[in-house]
Amino acid sequence: MPADEHEQADQHSPPATQGSTPPPKASDAERDAALERLRDAFADGRLTNDEFDQRARSALSARTTGDLERLFVDLPTAWLPSKALATGDRPVRLTLGILGDVTRRWRWRIAPRSTAVALLGACRLDLRAANLSAPVTTITAVAVVGGIDVVVPPGVRVEQSVYGLFCDATNLVPEQDLPPDAPVVRVRLFGMLGGVETKPKFRFEMRRGISSP
Repeated sequence: MPADEHEQADQHSPPATQGSTPPPKASDAERDAALERLRDAFADGRLTNDEFDQRARSALSARTTGDLERLFVDLPTAWLPSKALATGDRPVRLTLGILGDVTRRWRWRIAPRSTAVALLGACRLDLRAANLSAPVTTITAVAVVGGIDVVVPPGVRVEQSVYGLFCDATNLVPEQDLPPDAPVVRVRLFGMLGGVETKPKFRFEMRRGISSP
């Protein structure tokens, strides 16, 4: 082939592919499955509070399956999650903190409508590894000279309302770009000289052998 014809053929040939084929795009179902695995790892003490928060947010914003796979490089490929120990638990409908503190955390199941009462005490509801029984979870917080903390994982939409005398409701959950079908947690505060705080994590917390500020 003459040199000029060879050059023309090179101009019309497709460009050579450089590097390996990029990983496929991640689906909503795959992102949800990754979040569930992260919750299992968090409930089993394999992730600290900060690690869980960072990886869960990364899972929500993952564009490819490779982004999701990188979240589990230091976790075992298979283990028996703690949720298997709680499959028979009934949904929790009432939490009482009277003249003391009560905390619900790790793997537990919260009813679609649940009530937390803090009377001269405190209630702490950690939903990060909890099983939400319905797309919308309504928590009625009754605080009389007491406080109620609600910790929610990334990917959950939070709605708050307050009814009472000298009450305060604070939402510390960062703004998130969530799909319309994202789970919703509604916190309704009723009380006097009480408060409720919804947040992504506890400020100070001890986990099974792991200290996380």
